[in-house]
Amino acid sequence: MKAKSRVAATAVSLGLMLFSFNHCVLDQKVNTKKPSTTNTTESTSGDPVSDNTGNTGNQTPVIPTPIVEVTPTPAPGPDPVMPPPAVIQAQEIDVGVKNFEQINASMSVLTGVSEMNNSVRNTYNDLEVQLPSRNNVKSFLAANQVAITKLAAEYCDALVNSGTLRQGVWPGFDFGAAPNQSLANSVQKTNLIEQTLNRFWGTNVGGDRSVALIEMRSLLDELLAGENQNATTTQTTVKGLCTAALASAQVTLI
Repeated sequence: MKAKSRVAATAVSLGLMLFSFNHCVLDQKVNTKKPSTTNTTESTSGDPVSDNTGNTGNQTPVIPTPIVEVTPTPAPGPDPVMPPPAVIQAQEIDVGVKNFEQINASMSVLTGVSEMNNSVRNTYNDLEVQLPSRNNVKSFLAANQVAITKLAAEYCDALVNSGTLRQGVWPGFDFGAAPNQSLANSVQKTNLIEQTLNRFWGTNVGGDRSVALIEMRSLLDELLAGENQNATTTQTTVKGLCTAALASAQVTLI
């Protein structure tokens, strides 16, 4: 395509140049025509006109034709050599994401809630197409995380509503008390968060755990702010902590 464009540009330039040359020559030819005379031409001073040889007479002065130099248009050169494209090295990724079946099974094991629980099964069937379909983390979308969070919320709801299952995750915590009793001080709040992380993340999380403690404490305070002081608020707050931990990358990544 570049070569064709250059050839076309060269042809147009050459045509314009030839047209200009012919126009100049024609103008010169018209200007050089002089009427012939049989009488002796005199100058304005009355002297006869002399030619280059010193002779005078009835000779018509010769006007030299100007020489028009035409600069040839250089021929188009070869197309520039483009550098070879950079070689992109494929990187191996040692982190993957669980697919929809693996996520559902993991949440069931961690919470103790059966996959066949009516509310859990219905929610899973509705969200199945929105959950990750492959283990490739590159294909993970924001919509996948939304579906994971919704499924985790359903598992946590069933977990906290079961007196037997919740005591296995948060032993000693009083779900029947108001927040100003069960979560009245920093020790109680920290203990609840630690139990949540131990159950869903394990104890060997590493540096992420200290950050998680801060974020979980902030979430806990936001969930309690402005709420009624009753057992329902306590259970709702625990469900929120459970959902945040269960829907996190610590659970869904492999």
